Amino acid sequence: MSDSAEIGPLDAQIQDPHDPDRYISALDEFRSVDYLRTHSFEMINEFAKMLKRTTSLATKDRLRLGIEYTTQLMAPLYQNVDPLHFGGSHRSVEMGMEYGRRVMSRYAYRDWPAAEINELLRSLTWAYPSHSFVIDYIEALELGLHVKLLAGEVDDAAHTILDGMSAACGFIGRQQPNLSIVAGD
Repeated sequence: MSDSAEIGPLDAQIQDPHDPDRYISALDEFRSVDYLRTHSFEMINEFAKMLKRTTSLATKDRLRLGIEYTTQLMAPLYQNVDPLHFGGSHRSVEMGMEYGRRVMSRYAYRDWPAAEINELLRSLTWAYPSHSFVIDYIEALELGLHVKLLAGEVDDAAHTILDGMSAACGFIGRQQPNLSIVAGD
């Protein structure tokens, strides 16, 4: 990798169920449902604590009321989760991990135990907050990826190629364009 290189996490993109012209992370649905689950537990806990402070109800009664209260509040939110879409999102994430597993075990990571490859893929898939999260050279090293920092002539050649491709592909090279030239000069 060059000093300006970056990669992104493994983040399967699926068609947005609300806007078929857009793509979203397959993890969005998982993170949303996970948030609902966490929020449900927090609500039950807080409601039961409030009842403990303000009533003399037994623990089982406080929990029963907490569960009823939380269920009534959370049910409409959970009803918006489409099980078919949720399952499809999971399948998309698993497909991305399986492609990664196959590529890694066939090529640069064939000497690694399957468990280590799986752990690295789990990190690359689940540990990053968004598709655009930048994994630079240092982050890649910390993950355990086989990366080397380009140096000297190889680094210069890579940047020359990148600079030449920037107009055609939209990459940003090491050098910024000279904006001081005025048309007609």
